[in-house]
Amino acid sequence: MLAALLLAGNGCQRYDDSKVWNELNSQSKRLAALEAWQTVVNDNLGSLHTLVAALQNNDYVTGVTKFDNPAPGGYYIDFVKSERATIRNGAKGETGDTGADGATPQIGVAQFPENSGAYYWTLNGEWLEDGEGNKLPVTGPKGDPGAPGSSGAPGSSGTPGSSGASGKTPAVAIGSNGYWYVCPDGACTGTPPGTGWTSTYVKATGDDGQPGAPGDAIFAEDGIDYTTYDDCVEFTLADNSTIKLPKYVPLGITFTQPDLFLSSGNGVINFTTQGNATTVKVLDVPAGWTVVVDKSVNAGTFTVTAPASANAGEAIVLAADAAGNTVMRTLELASVTFPITLCTQCCYNGSEWVDCYVTTNAYPFDNNGTNTAEAWSGNGDAYYDGARSDKDGRANTAAITGSAGTSAVQLCKDLGTGWYLPAYEELYAMSSGSANPASNNRAGAGILTDNYHWSSTERYENGGRYSDNTGGSQAFALVVNYDGNWAISSKSNGSNYVRCAWRK
Repeated sequence: MLAALLLAGNGCQRYDDSKVWNELNSQSKRLAALEAWQTVVNDNLGSLHTLVAALQNNDYVTGVTKFDNPAPGGYYIDFVKSERATIRNGAKGETGDTGADGATPQIGVAQFPENSGAYYWTLNGEWLEDGEGNKLPVTGPKGDPGAPGSSGAPGSSGTPGSSGASGKTPAVAIGSNGYWYVCPDGACTGTPPGTGWTSTYVKATGDDGQPGAPGDAIFAEDGIDYTTYDDCVEFTLADNSTIKLPKYVPLGITFTQPDLFLSSGNGVINFTTQGNATTVKVLDVPAGWTVVVDKSVNAGTFTVTAPASANAGEAIVLAADAAGNTVMRTLELASVTFPITLCTQCCYNGSEWVDCYVTTNAYPFDNNGTNTAEAWSGNGDAYYDGARSDKDGRANTAAITGSAGTSAVQLCKDLGTGWYLPAYEELYAMSSGSANPASNNRAGAGILTDNYHWSSTERYENGGRYSDNTGGSQAFALVVNYDGNWAISSKSNGSNYVRCAWRK
């Protein structure tokens, strides 16, 4: 009896199943981690497809934004034309206790033929193929062009070729047998193994538990480099191959407005482009002018030929990128038929001294065969509030309205756009003076070879030197001698030489 009771007691002893439950929980966690990772991989396959399509469509990256939420974090990639791509970080799975490690299939892209720009999917370094052994393109090929229309009066256009088939994005999944499977066209349904799924013969789980899936099978860890290069973003795939996409830079073109051209003369203007400009054109060129564009990668030249007669006008410079963005600038063109000379830092542009062109003494302004004028403005002793600058002759000349005849002011205006009668200090800079008395403060250029020259600076005579007395009659204008000496001359009956200036 005692023995029976003892046996009965032993038969009712509680069974400890905690180890079994721990193993089941561990397996469940690893399976959940693998399934989450599988989702990340398939999302990143779609993003890789977007990157390749953007590259082939000449698209540009406008921004790379790192994010932490939602987990496991990643990057947003924005483009000029393409939709945003989201590249997610690979989430690392739970670690098992023992057993051989499961492996990760690596899906990537490669060009075929090499450097052709045509990308195909790869699996573990080998071409991923469909059921007929054909390589799987990442994007569809372009349709063939239509046959040309027959010649005639006139021939009709040929029918465009049909569009190429769209590229397919593969998908990955863990089969019920623990192996990785690939669906080449991404259209497979159900849990592999099944119709359409292709086994990679790579186990996703070890026999007795193992480290979970490490990171991403598509992009390498920290594989997005958007800081090293100024002009591109580099994406490193899990197989260590790389794809580079150009960064978007605001489109622009920069050049210095040209100087004067002599009639039938030519000159070269250098330009640089910004923002992946692929083409540069010059439109609406004034009659008689020719402008030839020679563009390299980010720079080029305009070769300009002037017409035989004096002419001035504007052309439009158009820069465009592959995305269809454009930017325009104005190219100012002006030519002369009379002799001119360059005077270094002889003219004032309102803020600094700059180079300018000056008429030479060989040019006869009036019918008497000389370059003299007997009147300042041709408007008697009229005075102008805006014509009293010692430095800015262009501003003075613009303020002198009502000029006429063969007066000094009108002779310069008649030369064309941009020409003006120099101010007092500008003439001094053109003289042989040893030092400019004011802002230019340097020896004169020595190009004045005659006697006194009209300036556009008017003054009121006040005993000795001049003064800017707005209350009196501004009956005089300053004149400057070839050696830099100054004087005042009556506006209405003085006779002085004329030199006109032109600056940008």
